[in-house]
Amino acid sequence: MERMSQFANEKALLKAKVKRLEDMLFARGAMEEAPCFCCGYNGPGYYQPEKHACAKRHHKLAHNDGGERR
Repeated sequence: MERMSQFANEKALLKAKVKRLEDMLFARGAMEEAPCFCCGYNGPGYYQPEKHACAKRHHKLAHNDGGERR
């Protein structure tokens, strides 16, 4: 049982690291060109969060409050 708990903790740590690295790529503007580096989406509404879930992270992390790229 303890081994499964340790595995779950390690898995959670890896997921957190992956999310952090993805966030760093979003912040650097990696989603500027399709397809999406994170999920592979390349369809209509690429930059629309209603159509593409990663677009919300892109808009949050790749743009400062003035809407300009960092």
